[in-house]
Amino acid sequence: MFSDFRNQLITALLSVPIVYVPTSDYRLLTRALDQILQPGENGFRLTELDKDCIFEYDCARGMVDFFTKKRDSTLASISTVEQFLEEHINLDKESMQVSVICNFDMVLAESPKVIPLLSAIATGYESNVYNIHSTVILASPTPIDRLPRDIIDIAKVIELPRPTFSEISKSISHLPVSRQVAFCADEIRNEFARNLQGLSDSDIRQIIRSSMVRTGLRLNRQTLALALDEKKLIVKKTGIIEVVDTNESLDNVGGLENLIAEIRRKKVIFKNLAMAQHHSARVPLPKGILVIGMPGCGKSMIAKSIASEFGVALLRLDINRLMGKYVGESETNLRRALETAEAAHPCVLWIDEIEKAFAGTDSGNNDIIIRLMGHFLTWMQERKSAVYVVATANDTLKPELMRKGRFDEVYFVDFPSKEEAQEILVKTINRYVDAAFYLWENINENVVESLVSMFYQDGCCGFSGAEINALVGAVVEDAFSQFIETFDKTKPGEFEPVVITKQMFEKAIKNMRPHAMSRQLRSNTDSAIKRISRLQNEFGLKSASKK
Repeated sequence: MFSDFRNQLITALLSVPIVYVPTSDYRLLTRALDQILQPGENGFRLTELDKDCIFEYDCARGMVDFFTKKRDSTLASISTVEQFLEEHINLDKESMQVSVICNFDMVLAESPKVIPLLSAIATGYESNVYNIHSTVILASPTPIDRLPRDIIDIAKVIELPRPTFSEISKSISHLPVSRQVAFCADEIRNEFARNLQGLSDSDIRQIIRSSMVRTGLRLNRQTLALALDEKKLIVKKTGIIEVVDTNESLDNVGGLENLIAEIRRKKVIFKNLAMAQHHSARVPLPKGILVIGMPGCGKSMIAKSIASEFGVALLRLDINRLMGKYVGESETNLRRALETAEAAHPCVLWIDEIEKAFAGTDSGNNDIIIRLMGHFLTWMQERKSAVYVVATANDTLKPELMRKGRFDEVYFVDFPSKEEAQEILVKTINRYVDAAFYLWENINENVVESLVSMFYQDGCCGFSGAEINALVGAVVEDAFSQFIETFDKTKPGEFEPVVITKQMFEKAIKNMRPHAMSRQLRSNTDSAIKRISRLQNEFGLKSASKK
């Protein structure tokens, strides 16, 4: 990461008049320039510049020494950024100077003359007025596409990449490990480095300091948990990507056998990424899956289960927060989100309700939506990192999103069949069987089969997985109410568990059936559910279940 940034900066110093570095971590800029100015082992210098050629103007403090960041009293006559740039304009052909302006966004807000002055410098450079080593470096946290067009046109942008896994590992290699985990020190350090992936250098330093202080300056299991919690808070600040906690398992998913079999094949690759990417194997990195289907049929649960199955972090992209109020902000938000996901690899990127991000592209005048979709599709096609995308949709999508190459497979999730509904009902009940307040002996296999048959009566085409979960929850709520009625009458420390009966389920099914979503399939009005059903027939989508 840092070496790439330094090399790009060397090239810029030798070839362009103005450089823009979108970062708030000015320490790395100082470090890079310091290395560039140092002579190599054989005395060779990359440029003719030295430390006396670099000057800095900070909007908050005025002229400062670039390396010490202390006020430079020898340049007290320069009190404004306009004067600072005028000094650069007045350079002759023999003079060499790098003029650095930090907090450049603040400078722009305060001085309308800055842009014309920078344009004059760019014009003079192209006219061969200045020495090739004379460059203006602008630095601020503002993304380049939020700057005025006049700046974008004349400045070379040098992004500061996120630290790589190897760089993070090197930076934490000196951290002492507690005696309790000394036997697996390498494993602890590797996991700590993985927890820090995807963050900026300054965020990483902050997390290391705060988590180590709270664990006695020694690395242990608690340090890992603290670091992950702090990372979630930092990622959450973006408002677009969030780290999702999940303890779901594919064993809890009812039906969807084809989809689950696919995930377990991909699991082998994610669990052995280093070997899979070795030149002896050359296994293509899995891209991900698109899951289209009926609401409440397990699409979100699948995303959470995949992350647990792969043993990687689950990042959720909030589609609703992509849109910004400034020109170019939406594209910047999407780019930053995808960069965060790539830097945090291996991971699962969950894009829920992806149809909301790329709706309306038929209108022909929604340029923002079209650009977002184009950027996303290009990224899906060309990315090289182990980011497994799980996109879910509750409505129809554009064909461009569904073709091979974007995703490994596109699955259709329908309402459960009777066999799947029985499996889902049993697995949902199993979550409550160890609760001491209830007895489930009366709900046997025959009763479950009979109850599921009731799902399909009175024009209903069955219950979704979410509705089955809500059904069991309603029965448990009623049982708990009965338990409370008798609890106060029992002796302290004694209680009589409530027997769960078939009649309790029948009552809940009767209340839920008129509102089941599958009834829309037989209604006369159009709905998302009907559109999804037609989509399966039109594109021949692969069923997630064995039917």
